[in-house]
Amino acid sequence: MNPLFRTLATGLTTATAAILLSIALPTAARAEKVKQVAYNPFQLVSLAEQGTFAEQDIPSYQALTPAYETGELTGLELVQAAVATNRLPQSSLSDQAYINAVDNQLAHWEIDD
Repeated sequence: MNPLFRTLATGLTTATAAILLSIALPTAARAEKVKQVAYNPFQLVSLAEQGTFAEQDIPSYQALTPAYETGELTGLELVQAAVATNRLPQSSLSDQAYINAVDNQLAHWEIDD
């Protein structure tokens, strides 16, 4: 192979790789940041009922409603558990309307036997 052609081919390959990396790396970084999933208040309470937040000491199943009624669990605590497990964005902690909606769901939650 002609040395000039080999140099050009290597240079193009390197340049192509650099361009692809410059596109792929920021995309991968964005993907890491988007790992969080947002749930509406109904879905969040449903996840709690199913035991999704048991490791964060959130009561589940039949214990969920009584825990809320006795003050052992608050909407804020459920939101904190969801943030800790990347199910809600950090900004949810300062969204009082969202926290109130979670409290409302907990207050009116009926568990099917």
